[in-house]
Amino acid sequence: MFGWGNTVNGELGLGGIEEEQILSPRELKFSKATQVQQVACGTNHTAVVTNDGQVYTCGNNDFSQLGHNKPRKRLEQVDGLSAYVINNVACGMAHSVAVNEWGQVFSWGSNVYGQLGMGISDMLLVPKVIKTLATCNVIQITCGLNHCLALTNSGVLYSWGCNKHGQLGLGTKATMELKPKPIKSLAGIPIAFIASGGNHTFAVSKSGFVVRVYSFRAVSVYGSRNSSKICVLIESSLPVSWHFLGNPESCLCATTHETRKSSEV
Repeated sequence: MFGWGNTVNGELGLGGIEEEQILSPRELKFSKATQVQQVACGTNHTAVVTNDGQVYTCGNNDFSQLGHNKPRKRLEQVDGLSAYVINNVACGMAHSVAVNEWGQVFSWGSNVYGQLGMGISDMLLVPKVIKTLATCNVIQITCGLNHCLALTNSGVLYSWGCNKHGQLGLGTKATMELKPKPIKSLAGIPIAFIASGGNHTFAVSKSGFVVRVYSFRAVSVYGSRNSSKICVLIESSLPVSWHFLGNPESCLCATTHETRKSSEV
């Protein structure tokens, strides 16, 4: 494992070093580094999932986004999840979410905008199950700064948390949602992948070579600068296989599996 960039809060897991910035990749001294299957980064914290389904976190813990009170300069196990096999983890500005092998979603940390999906706005010190999604069999999760989305195995996409910029895609003027709500405008559309930036979200459908990408905030399409707070359809002639979003501006990277190795950004 390698990390670089800001390390003031210990988010790189390098221990108590004097440097505040790491300008080139540096290897972490983590005993399970070769077993890591996923890494997620928040604003100032980091979470990793090992191949045995355990979660480790490091970095800033001002809002209990690490899920433990252990030293934060190196990766430490989240004991509150040790009884589960975690498949996926995501980090927001100061909160974290995780999905286990049964599709249950856990959340912890800051909850000012209801981004933990608990129906309240109280901060959580340790991971707790989001009851609204307990039987939904979630297969993907993603976090923006203060919002989250979850995709179920039946193709239903849920969103919750901050909605000041319409990033939840619910088509409402509510500034926040304390519990997960389904995005009705995407009902019936098979979603393959989801991703969130700071205050915006994208989803890619399973429509083969005609890829539909939905943005829940400002979208720039062929030079246009139209803004929308509902789902906006963007069609591409190439099949998107994955996408990533930046913070705070949108950045979509789409690769294809065509034999000519073409790509579209």
